[in-house]
Amino acid sequence: MKHLTRILRQLNRDSNKPLNILTFITHEPYECALAKTGHNFYGITGPGIRTWNGECRRCPPNYYLLQPLSNDGVPVPEHVEIDLILSHNKAAHLNLALQLKRTFGLPVIHMEHVLPHTSWSPQLIAQCKEAKGDFNLFISDYNRDKWGFDQSEAEVIYHGLDLEEYKPDNRPRQPYLLSCVNDWINRDVWCGYSLWKRVSNGLPTKVRGNTPGLSTGTKNLAELLDELNTASIYLNTSIISPVPMASLEAMAMGCAVVTTATCCMPEIIQNGQNGYITNDETMLRFYCEKLLKDEPLARKLGAAARETIRTKFGLDRFLSQWQDVFERAANLD
Repeated sequence: MKHLTRILRQLNRDSNKPLNILTFITHEPYECALAKTGHNFYGITGPGIRTWNGECRRCPPNYYLLQPLSNDGVPVPEHVEIDLILSHNKAAHLNLALQLKRTFGLPVIHMEHVLPHTSWSPQLIAQCKEAKGDFNLFISDYNRDKWGFDQSEAEVIYHGLDLEEYKPDNRPRQPYLLSCVNDWINRDVWCGYSLWKRVSNGLPTKVRGNTPGLSTGTKNLAELLDELNTASIYLNTSIISPVPMASLEAMAMGCAVVTTATCCMPEIIQNGQNGYITNDETMLRFYCEKLLKDEPLARKLGAAARETIRTKFGLDRFLSQWQDVFERAANLD
């Protein structure tokens, strides 16, 4: 009956009306951008699945938080007929998404945000690759390559940032290094806390993010934007992070970025043109010192970084690509 209901809904669906998409809470800024497609999102919560962090972003009005999972299944309101399922993480979401696909006959879109664990063998990665959605997407070329997919098997949709939301006010910037990372000390192996300490030792710094004993997180988006609008340099020392979102946000706010050349960052930063990028610790520090002393250069690189966000990570492109995927999935035979 559920399958027949979906078929009838597909046949009678008004293409001008929003889709109902069952999904999983994964990353608030990303999902706030997704919500701007205008579709309705129903975020599953439960054991092993994130809940919405209201301090990070306010939940959009078209994003509905479902009650935690129980033995009775996914608590979708009775009046809502789901059109498709959107999964964001192989380990945490995809198996459940595929179970729901079998139960309700719904198409699955899988967008992979993370990388295979560093301890995984090529054989294990190949096995994990076999778990797929009807549509498979990645947040960067680097991410797609690491999972063993090629262009014929999966698409790439880069993040989208609304430059009307991320808008610097051209106030004088202060000469210090800003970094924004949550739980940084415990995530040292991925986010490079030890590297940051060595590179920034003795330099003026400020850290934001929920890291006990080190820093506190910003209370809302406005406070984060204020931080990114004040600092002259954003220092990213991530080691294993597919797309460090805070670095993109810093670029959107016109902050000069100094970053490690890891994961997809070489796809984004061209050294000396829209930021500085290197894996050499000595050079990371040299670039930080250079920009702290040269405010016009920092402004110039920050402006070029913002233009990179406009051309490569613009919201219109992001929404257009997602609208295309949603429509193809909703009309899948």
